[in-house]
Amino acid sequence: MDKSSETRDTKPIDQNAEIEASLSARRIVCPICGHENLLEAVLCVRCQNVLQPETKRIGEQDVEEKSNWGTSEIEKKLYLHVRHINETLELAIDQDAEFILGRVDPTTGQKPAVDLSDYGAADRGVSRQHAKLILKDGALKIADLDSANFTYLNGQKLVPNQARILRDGDEIRLGRLVIGIQFAEEMRSI
Repeated sequence: MDKSSETRDTKPIDQNAEIEASLSARRIVCPICGHENLLEAVLCVRCQNVLQPETKRIGEQDVEEKSNWGTSEIEKKLYLHVRHINETLELAIDQDAEFILGRVDPTTGQKPAVDLSDYGAADRGVSRQHAKLILKDGALKIADLDSANFTYLNGQKLVPNQARILRDGDEIRLGRLVIGIQFAEEMRSI
């Protein structure tokens, strides 16, 4: 068999089929009428149905594993970062301790354990006895003390007198006073 007969026996490449396959891959099929529309089309040319491309599935290997939650275990110190003035309060804590967060009472002079008066607490709607930090069994919790302007944990309003666990990196808001919570001694951005 010579080379000329070998090339005659092979089938020619169907370039039209390749072009059609390439075009088909760049089209979106209308689920109503089955018409192939350009991939960029928003409406089907034939029936005017709204076209929505399939949602791309992300494989588990594509998802970065990053916990949104810090640890709930606290040891000896708690750092409160007052956001609007970039100040940090450091609290030494012992097992089974409670701290009231609030501001000084101007009529009696009574101060809470954590006095936020110097941080604009009154102007930002912090009550005299706004919230309570509770350390029990190595876990730190916060409870709103039925304050006038509420307590928020990571943007969610707390139900008065119901304690919620605090984690390293959480953000609390007393009225409009925003405080970042940090358990670890080394400073990190929160």
